[in-house]
Amino acid sequence: MAHPPPAGGLTVHPRRLVRDAMSMALSQYVARIALLARGLVAAAALGPLGYGAWNALNLLLDYGSYASCGALQGLDLALPPEVARGDRAAAARVMRGAWTVVAAGGAAFAIGAAIYLASGAHAVAAPWGIAAPLLMVAAALIQLALQYHLGALRAHGAFAAASAAQAVQAVAGGGLGLALVWRSGVWGLLGGWLAGSLAALIVARRGPVRPPLVPGSVADGAALVRTGFPIFGFFTASLVLRSADRIAFVRYAGTAGLGQYSLGLM
Repeated sequence: MAHPPPAGGLTVHPRRLVRDAMSMALSQYVARIALLARGLVAAAALGPLGYGAWNALNLLLDYGSYASCGALQGLDLALPPEVARGDRAAAARVMRGAWTVVAAGGAAFAIGAAIYLASGAHAVAAPWGIAAPLLMVAAALIQLALQYHLGALRAHGAFAAASAAQAVQAVAGGGLGLALVWRSGVWGLLGGWLAGSLAALIVARRGPVRPPLVPGSVADGAALVRTGFPIFGFFTASLVLRSADRIAFVRYAGTAGLGQYSLGLM
């Protein structure tokens, strides 16, 4: 049962503000450390070819996380005012609209990725075949759902729950990957990240706010896309610039070249 949102005009105590900011920052640092450790161990365990292929797989996760087309950024902007006013009906409508776009965008991304992978041999599927990228697509869909929950938690002031979910994803997902990569290779990395992401989603779902999972109005979702699109466009452009080199290596130099390049950047 979701807790009622705070009443309109409710002020936040400075101690709580500092505590929430520290918890969010700590979860980010923990996530970065866990993922850096996983990357170092994965590079040693997989070698240049395998590590390059793993980096290529992560392109699916990176781009799949943007399948919301700006609705999640719109949620970050539109939901907090409704929560602050104490209008639970309006808040629920905003969340359902966001979930509509997230679900539709995730489905479109999954279908597009499946068609692309089924159309023939691609470097992103080497050397493990089509199963590995399909599992990464599944991880991207879970990530979308988690982002939706985290946005709803933050809008309702549940920063501790959001931070805990992020930390669980990084520590559990990265830790399991570290433990399994030597024995199971990329399957250990994929399985660990999927398990950590599911655990994080469960933690977020058990928080003080349970955002609706029933789709809402397409018009509400489209309004969120329009609201969040400027921010979404900025982050998407940044992602394209940050990933252009990896895409070029996958296309022209193969995953072994990408692995050596990625090792040089560490």
